[in-house]
Amino acid sequence: MIFSLMKRNIKLFFRDRSSVFFSLLGPVIMFVLYVVFLGAVQSEGLKNVFPGASATDLDNFAITWVFAGILTIVTATTSLAAIQVFVADRASDRFKDFAVSPIKSSKIVMAYLASTFVISLFMTTIVFILSEIYIVTRGGQLLTVQNAALSYAILVLLCAVFSALNSFIVTFIKSLAAFSSFNIIVGTASGFLAAVYVPVGTLPKTVDNVINLLPFSQAASLMRSTFVQQDLDKLVSGNSEALTKIKEFFGIVIKVGDFTLSYSLIVTILASLFVVFAVGAILQIHRKLK
Repeated sequence: MIFSLMKRNIKLFFRDRSSVFFSLLGPVIMFVLYVVFLGAVQSEGLKNVFPGASATDLDNFAITWVFAGILTIVTATTSLAAIQVFVADRASDRFKDFAVSPIKSSKIVMAYLASTFVISLFMTTIVFILSEIYIVTRGGQLLTVQNAALSYAILVLLCAVFSALNSFIVTFIKSLAAFSSFNIIVGTASGFLAAVYVPVGTLPKTVDNVINLLPFSQAASLMRSTFVQQDLDKLVSGNSEALTKIKEFFGIVIKVGDFTLSYSLIVTILASLFVVFAVGAILQIHRKLK
């Protein structure tokens, strides 16, 4: 029964083309900005730091850094768009039909959460593959098997975390109009919250600290740690001092004050957020179904 409900939720999501479009709005905006403006700015800034580096190496690092941010945002925006099915069911009073059906509420709850995760992972996987194709066609490096596996494992974690977080948040949204407004806000603001439009190194320290406390920035840092590694190593050519500076400037390593958030700590934080918000979402959705 859970799989039947999941199939129904997934079909409803892909049937609504506007949901699919808005789930990718933030990443599309970021990609367009990179092509039109940000790419040249990033490459020019890197050229000042690494005057001896080739234009190809500079461009390859810039584009992998941008796509690491895009992939992070996709995990958040697609999971939010996917849970619209719950809001639509609530707004249309379909919960009353569920209440009189023989289906256990626990199965309905799990179907909402599971379908949200599946949709997010499916959409993110497509973007992950397309990003690699785009990078290679521009003359960049294909991820090694190890880095590809680590990057994808991180994406799975992020899809789970943001699916739980968004599922919990939408339980407080009662109408599709309110959901659409919230969806647009998240889609356009997520790039800034993940410090993708501009590197954190260009922001005031106070703003930098606030952003680094948010899961968006932490998720982006984790994603960048593997996705840009090959191009970053080639760019710095063993210069450990330059490596440290560029990692901090571009949010590959993030700090709150003078405290550096290690990747293991970020994984622990994100895993904890998943547990907290998954439990919260399950309890909230179960309560709404009554």
